[in-house]
Amino acid sequence: PHVAVMKRQYRMNKGILKLIQPIYSIHEGFELIDEKQVAANDVKCINILGNEVVSGTSQYNIEEGNAIVSFLKEFQRNREQFPHIKTIGVITGYRAQENFLRRNLKSVKIPGIQIGTFDRFQGREYDLVLISLVRTIKLGFTNDIRRINVAFSRAKNHLLIFGNIEALNKIAMKATRAVDEQSNNDAKEESFVVKTLIPTLYKMREDYVSDKERVDALMTFLKENYYE
Repeated sequence: PHVAVMKRQYRMNKGILKLIQPIYSIHEGFELIDEKQVAANDVKCINILGNEVVSGTSQYNIEEGNAIVSFLKEFQRNREQFPHIKTIGVITGYRAQENFLRRNLKSVKIPGIQIGTFDRFQGREYDLVLISLVRTIKLGFTNDIRRINVAFSRAKNHLLIFGNIEALNKIAMKATRAVDEQSNNDAKEESFVVKTLIPTLYKMREDYVSDKERVDALMTFLKENYYE
């Protein structure tokens, strides 16, 4: 007989949960039960008009990296305003982007921060999570829902997604037709990415005219949405 597998979650607020919950409906028998039940304005999708750069077998995105570095420097300068944010995860799919972030944050001491690629974060949780999507030519790891699920679901209270959402949305639109011609599980997963996840991020995206405007907006967002 068929037995439904249910996963109960106690970590995420509802905004973060809503973003990833459809992943669990792709495969029959899986259901995600929300035991935390905390409604919150807890997700920001920041559109960064950067470009991916190849570095060996990896990629990095300078504009995206700089946006994250600027925010974290300002956050640390005002850390006393955020006593509820004790742990920070900065997650990317690419070692070159991880190295870029580490180099540019070397002079800043940020207690409770961890920077790394998706696979290092399995089973961990953070008050604040920043995700760097990096890619602008291909979907790359954005098309791997297992890794995206790990990254998005590490956040307890705040999730900030940095990426060139406009470029990713164009790639997703082109990929839709090819996905429609397939019917296997891999196609179901890719269909979720190109038809649901990326269009959702595209609708959520926020653009800023300057680095200062973006940093100020994110700082205000954290101040106005305080969760224990």
